[in-house]
Amino acid sequence: MPYAVKHKDKDLYISGTTSEKAARYDHGLVEKEYAKIYATESGAKSARGQWALTMDRYELVRDQAMYDLVEVVEVKF
Repeated sequence: MPYAVKHKDKDLYISGTTSEKAARYDHGLVEKEYAKIYATESGAKSARGQWALTMDRYELVRDQAMYDLVEVVEVKF
C-alpha cells in the first residue's frame, strides 16, 4: 500500500512536484493530486522527519511542532 504525509487537520500533503500549477498552503503543503507518494511506510516516516527539520544556531534540529503537525497515512486511489 502506498503512503503519504498528510496534515493532521486539513486535506493537505507534503509536495511531490515543483509545478507552478500546485497551490502552496501553510508550510508548503499542497492538495492531494500534487502529493509526494511513498512506496513504503518507513519512507514516508523518514520524509516526515526530514520535512520537520529546521536550522537552529548553525545546526539542523527537528522542530517538534512541525513534526506533530503531519502524520503518515495510507493512500487509497
